[in-house]
Amino acid sequence: MNRSITVAIALAVLCLSAAAQPNQLSVSVSPNPAPLGATITVTAYDAYGQGLFTPFGCLISGIYDAPNGNSVALFPCTFLPGSIPPCGSTQPPRMQQWNQTTMAGPATPGTYWIEIQHSLGMFAPINSEWFCVKIVDPLSPGPSLSALNAPTVGTTFNMGISWPSEPGAGYFLALSGSSNTGIAIPGGIQACLDMDIWFQLSLQGFPLFQNFIGGLDGTGSATASIVLPALPALQCVPFHGQAVVLGAAGTEVTNDLLFTIN
Repeated sequence: MNRSITVAIALAVLCLSAAAQPNQLSVSVSPNPAPLGATITVTAYDAYGQGLFTPFGCLISGIYDAPNGNSVALFPCTFLPGSIPPCGSTQPPRMQQWNQTTMAGPATPGTYWIEIQHSLGMFAPINSEWFCVKIVDPLSPGPSLSALNAPTVGTTFNMGISWPSEPGAGYFLALSGSSNTGIAIPGGIQACLDMDIWFQLSLQGFPLFQNFIGGLDGTGSATASIVLPALPALQCVPFHGQAVVLGAAGTEVTNDLLFTIN
């Protein structure tokens, strides 16, 4: 790629990152996918250093079957606001865990939506952001998406798609800046992405997004990449990534891979 094209793409990404900032939180969910019974840890930073608070103390407001859907698990809160450290700080992130206990008993395999409420102050309007975790049966985990290296400006960030039981399966991968509504896929599947500018670009062959459409190799694996320009303005920008895999056993989605650019 020649220098003029690289510069043009870098400038476009800079403008897009400034215009598309739906998620105000930099969140990690681990493990994801999570085996049945595993304790799930959620951490959060204030992505843009705005001075965000959790208004009721808890980081996790609740677990649901869809954004604004049916409640699956609730968490007792102190009702004392708690600050969320800014991304890039030396402070530890806000953290809370879920042991997969629901109001109906132990969680079963499926996708669960984590609600995190935040505000700009103790008396400011409260906003919700939603993040997915996929709970799987270790005997039939389905496809997964993982980070193969750290997403750092000026480098190439690689993501691994894996479904060992489905070699040769086709897939397509997409990104978004949030997962606050989700996308319905035929077959009763709900993707943990939103139809924003990043979603559109990642499916349209934007040059920075490489191998986002393809097929798994003979081991049921593939690698997709994002070329991250050396732009400091991209640091602390959070993203969601998820793949749809067209296997012989049916169409399935991977977990929602949450990553924040360093």
